[in-house]
Amino acid sequence: MFNSYQYRCFRGLGLKAKCFYSFILLLNSVNAFAESDSLLQSLKLTLESKIDDTVKVRILSEIVDNTYDLAIWPEYNELILELANSHLPNSDPTLAFIYNKYKGYALNNKGLQIEYEGNRISALNYYQESLALHRVNGCKKGMSSCLNNIGSLLYDQEEYELALKYYNESIKIKNNAGDLPFHRACLFNANINILTLLYNAYPEAIRERDAQGNLPI
Repeated sequence: MFNSYQYRCFRGLGLKAKCFYSFILLLNSVNAFAESDSLLQSLKLTLESKIDDTVKVRILSEIVDNTYDLAIWPEYNELILELANSHLPNSDPTLAFIYNKYKGYALNNKGLQIEYEGNRISALNYYQESLALHRVNGCKKGMSSCLNNIGSLLYDQEEYELALKYYNESIKIKNNAGDLPFHRACLFNANINILTLLYNAYPEAIRERDAQGNLPI
């Protein structure tokens, strides 16, 4: 488990972003900035074509995830919420799963936006609502992101023990590939300080296998 000192060290690395695996995303994104504009243009062109709303909500989510300008991405994020809310009352279970998944992502992003604007109480409500949806859907990526954001917000408010409770739940969640944060950090040769923090927080990770049956080291 993380203790208060380790948590301060981890946050001191400046790696808080839109999801718990932000430092892993950074390790994966050597060419991210060069490819970003091309990807966004492609997504926006697709959005303008005649596509099903389940596809549209996914594309909107991709645009939000790949846009870092706070003056731009919230507009697309609101479109996700509007689209999801318009369909959910009359959706069958399969469609409801899709719309709730992306609504959960959008609520989490809304929380980030509101927190950045200084309204932590409202931000926490968005995070909690998002977390509840992801728990029902069993969306590990969404759960991990929300848990991390809630933990970060509570830590900033000096509610250390409660923050660590959320953060320690987050660190044990595997992504869709069956990887823990420790797996990804090892795979991409993360800094020894990150590896040490992750190991100390959850030593059992060294014995956990991913979806392919591989140990992290």
